[in-house]
Amino acid sequence: MSEDVPNPFDRVVEPWEGVIEDMEAIAAEFREAEWDVLELHPGDVATLDGSGREAGTGGDESEGEAGGDGGNGGDDTDGADTASDTDTDRFGLEVLVPDPEFEQLESWIKEGARFGSYEVYRTTENGVVFLLVVLTDEATERTVCVPAYYESEKASALRERAEREGVFFTYVRRLRRDRVITFTGDDPDFFLPE
Repeated sequence: MSEDVPNPFDRVVEPWEGVIEDMEAIAAEFREAEWDVLELHPGDVATLDGSGREAGTGGDESEGEAGGDGGNGGDDTDGADTASDTDTDRFGLEVLVPDPEFEQLESWIKEGARFGSYEVYRTTENGVVFLLVVLTDEATERTVCVPAYYESEKASALRERAEREGVFFTYVRRLRRDRVITFTGDDPDFFLPE
């Protein structure tokens, strides 16, 4: 790559590193309080608009990793749910994680963790929305940190569907598209730029 042509990844590196640092700091606070913590490390994040395509592009998936800082929170209306990954009507963010992280999260849910509360830390930099979703289950004293990011130009397609439905979904899946874990956020504004 020529020195005259900027690397597009440069615009996300610094904010992304900040999101990961925030995730590690939040995770450390929970661990200090003797909670079990699962930090997810996405290999890809897709924005889904409910049409079976990526929001704003007509494709199937977006490229990216994940991240965020800011702050908001709420209660999850349904908690976590595990299902097969075949629903093309999904909207929100789809986060691809390594198998061991997915299996740990799935195990916690099978053991009864519902992750009924959440906080969303959000910022927008260089045309990218960075998020850190921190899901908690008081009963089991477990928390999951889900970093994500998406192009801010995709926010309008996400907002349209989220406002109509009154919720925002975060889907966690592994590379094999056989299962997905769904988290339901009851306030879409926490996930979308102002």
